[in-house]
Amino acid sequence: MLVLDEPTANLDASTDALVRKMIVDQRDAGLTIVVVTHHPATLAIADDVILLDNETLICSGSTRDAVIQARVAEAMQDHATVS
Repeated sequence: MLVLDEPTANLDASTDALVRKMIVDQRDAGLTIVVVTHHPATLAIADDVILLDNETLICSGSTRDAVIQARVAEAMQDHATVS
């Protein structure tokens, strides 16, 4: 298991892409990876998501689920507005 906290924070575009590729490669090799992120491009490579807000579970499930996608998109928009 690999646990990464904001692995693409403050990286230039090419390094960001390299880190995301390494995450995908490790996932595809069978490694379980837990990523904490506010970055949409990093979130896009996830299979499943757990969305928390102030320690409260908002939703969890497959990133292919339309309801999960909508909740995550809403949260990402809210986060962008606050930041």
